[in-house]
Amino acid sequence: MNKAFLYKLLWQLMSKQSNLWVKVLAGKYKVSLRLLHSIESKESDSKLWKELCRLWLDFYNNIKWKIGNGSKIRMWKDNWVLENGSILQVEPGIAGNENINAFAKDFVNNQGDWDMSKINGLVSEDTSARIEKMVPPKAFLGPDQALWSPEKEGFFSVASAYKVVKKLEEPKENNHWSAIWSCKIQQRQRFLLWRLSHNRLPTRSRVASWSATSPLCSWCNNNRETNMHAIRDCPCVARVWKAFLNPKDRAWFFNLPTNEWIRWNLSRKKEFCNTPWPNLFAVACDSFWQWRNNKERDQALNVPSEGHRFILQVAKTNAQVFFSREPAISRQKAGNMVWTKPDGDWIKLNTDGVVCRVNGKAGCGGILRNSKGEWIQESDSKGALSQVSDSLQDDTNHNPILPNIKELLKRDWVVKVEFSPRLCNGCADMLAKSSLDFRNRLCILSSPPSSLVPLIGLDASRPGPFESGG
Repeated sequence: MNKAFLYKLLWQLMSKQSNLWVKVLAGKYKVSLRLLHSIESKESDSKLWKELCRLWLDFYNNIKWKIGNGSKIRMWKDNWVLENGSILQVEPGIAGNENINAFAKDFVNNQGDWDMSKINGLVSEDTSARIEKMVPPKAFLGPDQALWSPEKEGFFSVASAYKVVKKLEEPKENNHWSAIWSCKIQQRQRFLLWRLSHNRLPTRSRVASWSATSPLCSWCNNNRETNMHAIRDCPCVARVWKAFLNPKDRAWFFNLPTNEWIRWNLSRKKEFCNTPWPNLFAVACDSFWQWRNNKERDQALNVPSEGHRFILQVAKTNAQVFFSREPAISRQKAGNMVWTKPDGDWIKLNTDGVVCRVNGKAGCGGILRNSKGEWIQESDSKGALSQVSDSLQDDTNHNPILPNIKELLKRDWVVKVEFSPRLCNGCADMLAKSSLDFRNRLCILSSPPSSLVPLIGLDASRPGPFESGG
């Protein structure tokens, strides 16, 4: 059976425990869904269950846990604090410890902090320091959350499972394939470079392998017309390329292998006459191939004497199309996206979150304002909003903070939860970014920071939903 789809069933066994088929399977084979760390099969069990049990260990090695209340995470046997597996896998010397099956919650003292006296001496100083930096289990965080470790966000997918089973590595971002398909050039030019990468252009050298056609280049009549000869190395073509190249770059340009040559040119950040080099490069390749095909139909044709001027003009036109369209759209959207005041006696809370990509540090910020737009002490995270708004089962593998949000929403007050795009959530966004500089976990501001005052004033000056704009 397909292992990736079996992994999907195992994932649902852990995270979709309210599903009927999961309950039936757990009841039939006497599996404890509350503490699901291993499953076993007997000779008389079904083939499907035997396959699931056989794959369980490989599957579970890709599970990483996020601390909640610490009632599911096994302190030493589960992957939750180290990057390369469980503590037991990294430090097998603790296998004989009497607390080898203990849970994370068992290592918290009466003050709610890690009880380091139970940890120090059993593991290395580095592991001990890592544990101490982690937030200890808290009851209000809810159940521990299982994450799919091969994915950065922890979400499981069959595609990701397939890559794990086949031991496929993620493609490097800097390869020539991603450079071809992500570059802002015409689709025809992408396809030409793709065929060039595969060495599949119908050049004379290639056609001559199954016909009586001469393999010599129709421009120079001296060399075999290979893919790179037709696009770069022919003297008639090279003369045009040299009109665009800095003399110090020519040796590098004319000696790179095909795929590296394509990647290098499409990744360059330089410009020629205010035209991005990748656009100029793609237009030049496309023009040389078109001229070559025209030459095949009419041998009297030659490379245009002012070919470099033609290429530059076409490249400028293409660049204007690609790079002038997006700012116009964004300006139009930005003009319509502004913060709006709440109605009447309502109080509006805007929130936002932020993560630093350099050190992984995360923070959030929020601001309360009345119907006048004044500071009293809007979320643009659409994914988080959908999780809060959707119904939440008690045994679902959810983020530990969601039950707390649900509990707040159930209190005796009227709450409306709405999505706010970042363009009209500037105050909360600025507070969230400022939170990365705070050492304390919680900081309540009695007055707005001076840098935020102008933005609050700008939002307050805009008319509310029932006010006249003029």
